[in-house]
Amino acid sequence: MRFVIIGNGAAGNAAARAILRRLPGADVTMISSENHPFYSRVLTSYYVAGKVDYNLVFLAPCTGPGVRTILGATVVGIDPGRGVVVTHAHGEIPYSRLLVATGASPVVPDVPGVRLPGVFTLRTLDDAVGIRRWVTGPRGKDGQGGAGDACAGAPAVVIGGGMVGLKAAEALAALRIPVTVVAASESILSQVLDAEAAGIVQENLERAGVRFRIGDDVVAFRGDGRVEGVSLRSGRSLEARTVIVGRGVRPNTSPVRGLPISVNRGIIVDKSLRTSVDGIYAAGDACEAFDPLRGRSAVNALWTTAVEQGKVAGENMAGACMEYGGGVASNSFRFGGFCVSSFGDARGAGGDRVVARRRGPGWRRVVIRDGRIVGAVEVGPGRSMGVLRALALKQSPAKETTIQAIAEAFLDGNLSFAHVAFRAGVTVWPGSMAGR
Repeated sequence: MRFVIIGNGAAGNAAARAILRRLPGADVTMISSENHPFYSRVLTSYYVAGKVDYNLVFLAPCTGPGVRTILGATVVGIDPGRGVVVTHAHGEIPYSRLLVATGASPVVPDVPGVRLPGVFTLRTLDDAVGIRRWVTGPRGKDGQGGAGDACAGAPAVVIGGGMVGLKAAEALAALRIPVTVVAASESILSQVLDAEAAGIVQENLERAGVRFRIGDDVVAFRGDGRVEGVSLRSGRSLEARTVIVGRGVRPNTSPVRGLPISVNRGIIVDKSLRTSVDGIYAAGDACEAFDPLRGRSAVNALWTTAVEQGKVAGENMAGACMEYGGGVASNSFRFGGFCVSSFGDARGAGGDRVVARRRGPGWRRVVIRDGRIVGAVEVGPGRSMGVLRALALKQSPAKETTIQAIAEAFLDGNLSFAHVAFRAGVTVWPGSMAGR
């Protein structure tokens, strides 16, 4: 049996390891469009900032006598009838079971000048290497550099006020580059935080040297031969020798285009992570799987989710009958010494009960829907989020007083399983760690 995995990231490597655990010596081929071995995308902004050495970005790949990794290969089609994956430069690769773990790609605005040298995205290791070379000079064995000294200390602009954009801005600020974040929304991190919480994070970043243009957007990139600035919707212009676009990502579903495979935002899968075509599975950022807090399928682009989905998909490709319990939207990131954590539907919707509280430098919010906790945000120390998330995933219909006790403990910043059990006077959910 031949196993083929399109993708060499967290989901793909987890799937390969799961296959080998069940079938040692199995024939596994991993195909990657990138030229690098397995690495951590989480560390790319830290590499740009000079906080992590290049060699430390790489992770231990899945290896074995039957494992082959093809780098720099673009998949241009899949033929399920013949059981082959068609690549641009490496011909046809036969498979018995196939996993699509192609990840996601940055969303790039379709505006004039977006292809000018000096305009970057920050998704891949090549992106990170390109940015660092551009702002600091040559790096790497090939000695090829970018603008280098011409951009040292010159202003930069980051387009997008989400997590990727803010981490990029923080990285540039760490290099003492004057950086301005342009966010089209009315506040940063608008998909997670309300205006008050966003203001706390923004103040923290401003102290680190990041400036902001909120409620504005780029309409053109200006420059002669390379980027020199951006024009904004408001009519203002900003000087910039470096621009990083961080406006979110889009699942890479193109390999299954034209196939009878259900695709919404991502590739739709069942509880075994199978697609609607026999023998083809999907996992990771390209996959749309069940989300228990939302009660529907969703793309949850998270490293830990990709690993879990890859493990389940790999086990089932190798003959197991595992079910994926579902993934929950979750984020945890740190700006300097400040942590922002969230899970589930952190913004809430009409009809939800949303409770928020600010204590000292921290801020917390809980979203309650139909007697269930469906999401939360914590800005500050980050001590209670893990406990609340675990309880939310285990919850069954509970008394309103119990839910209120949990919410109050979280908002006060002292939530623990034992505390919840004491306050509620009950063991909240069977199988939880309450009272231990």
